[in-house]
Amino acid sequence: MITIAIVEDDKKSAKILQDHILRYSEEKQEPLAVECFENGLNFISDYKASCDIVLMDIEMPHMNGLDTARKLREFDSQIPLIFITNMAQYAINGYEVQALDFMVKPIEYFNFSLKLDKALRICKKLHGYQIYAPSEQGTVKIDIADLVYIESAKHYLYLHTVQETFRLRSTMGDFIAQLPPGHFSCCSKSFCVNLEWISRFQGNCVYVNGVELSISRSYKKSFIDQMTTYINRGGN
Repeated sequence: MITIAIVEDDKKSAKILQDHILRYSEEKQEPLAVECFENGLNFISDYKASCDIVLMDIEMPHMNGLDTARKLREFDSQIPLIFITNMAQYAINGYEVQALDFMVKPIEYFNFSLKLDKALRICKKLHGYQIYAPSEQGTVKIDIADLVYIESAKHYLYLHTVQETFRLRSTMGDFIAQLPPGHFSCCSKSFCVNLEWISRFQGNCVYVNGVELSISRSYKKSFIDQMTTYINRGGN
């Protein structure tokens, strides 16, 4: 079951979101659970990575939504985050924290359902896709959501995941053929990155999970095109 966190200090707005989630769950036959937090400070201090989607108000006491989101990204760089706001211009800086989208109050159900559709597709594609790789440590099961980037060097591939790195004898082409289309892109002959893990792109460098990788000239156009397409589709 997918769990949605509502981080909202206004009780009336939080109730509207809960009602929308219940209606969505009934109409789509999609089992959903809800956890509510009255402010960003409570959400971060209690964060246990038990949620799959976050709906967060930007204007909150103690810790605003943007500051809370920055803290959240230190723990979880992938969870779909949708901002809730009274004014659209407050959500402009959402790209800094990889926000999926934003909704302006008062939140109408039709618009809400479209945004939640997109967030749920991301959850299901990333967290429901796994591969088995015959590495030197034995056959390992890797969750695609945890695979940050792939490195090719001297007839070997190094699979850099969140937890550890696995080495196997294979070619980049053979391995990426197993991956879901549209989620990975090569920035050079030696590196292929999970587009969901990109935190910053600048000049000829891309940053994934704190690692700086160079973008070669011959790969730059295709890499930027694929990254732009991925962002425009909301990671789908």
